[in-house]
Amino acid sequence: MSTNAKIFTALLVLAVAGAAAYFLSSQWLDKSVEQAVEQEKAQWDQEKEAYQKKIGDLEEEIDLQREGIVSGERLEEVFGKEAGDVAAASGQRSCRDLDLEMNDFFAYLDKQDYIRRAGLEKGSRAQFLRIVAALSRNPPLVLGEMKDNYALIKNVAHFFRVLGKKNVLLIRRILQQENEVIEPVAALFYDWSASADRCKDGIRGQPSLKVQYEYAAFFLNTLAGKSYLLRRDSRVRILTTYYAIRIIDRANDETLNQYGLDLRPFIRSSMQEIRDQKGLIFKKRYLDALKRLEEKYTIR
Repeated sequence: MSTNAKIFTALLVLAVAGAAAYFLSSQWLDKSVEQAVEQEKAQWDQEKEAYQKKIGDLEEEIDLQREGIVSGERLEEVFGKEAGDVAAASGQRSCRDLDLEMNDFFAYLDKQDYIRRAGLEKGSRAQFLRIVAALSRNPPLVLGEMKDNYALIKNVAHFFRVLGKKNVLLIRRILQQENEVIEPVAALFYDWSASADRCKDGIRGQPSLKVQYEYAAFFLNTLAGKSYLLRRDSRVRILTTYYAIRIIDRANDETLNQYGLDLRPFIRSSMQEIRDQKGLIFKKRYLDALKRLEEKYTIR
C-alpha cells in the first residue's frame, strides 16, 4: 500500500472513530440531560406534594374553626385569653402563663352549675389536687393483673376503688360538659404535669414522672386500661393514648421505663387513629410529634 493510501486509510479510521465518539457522547449527554430533568421533576413533584399537604392541613384547621368545633370566644370563656394563646404549641408555655391558665380554667369550672351542684367544699382546684394525690398514692397494676380474677377485677375497678363514685361521676360530667375544649385542656394538663422541675411556684401537686409512667403503662399495656379507654369517647381515648406515649418517652429519657415497653407499635397505631379521627383541631401537631418519636425509635 502506498504512503498516500495509508494516510487516507488512517484519516478515514479517525473520521469514523470521531463520528462514533460524537454519536455516543451525544447519546450520553442526551441521556444525562434527560435523567437530570427527570430528577428535577421528581424533586419538584415531592415539593409540590409537601406544599399541597401543608395547604390541606391549614384548610382542615380553618374548616374546623368554621364548623364551630371550638370558637375563639369559647376558648376565651374557659381560659380567659384569646384562642391563639391557648393554642400555643404544648411545652412552650411559660411558668407564669401555665399558672394563669390553670387558675382561669378552675375559676371557669367553679362558675358552672353542674360544678356548683356537686357541692365541692373548697372548689374544683382543691378537689382536683386531692384526686391527683389519691391516684398517686394508689397506682394500678401494670404487671400481674392476670394472675387471678381478683387482681383483674381490682384493676378494672381501679378508679372507682381509689376515687369513689362521686369523684368518678364528677370527672365524667366534666368530660361531657367540656368536650369541645378537651384538646386544649388536655394539652394544658399535660404541660402542667411535666412542669414540676422547671416551675417551682404556682399550682403545685404534680404527680411524679414515675406515677405518670405507671398510669401511661396501665392505659397502653393492660387489659383493664385498654378496656377503660374503649368505653370512652373516641377523642378522649385518642388523646389519652397520645399523651401516654409522650409520658413513656419522657420516662425512657430518664431511664424509668421499668417495664421495658416498646413504644413503636403504640406510635404506629396512634398515628393511624389520629389520621382517621375527624374533628381534631391539633391533628397536625400530634402527627408531627409522633413522627419525631417514630424517627427517634427507629433502629438504624
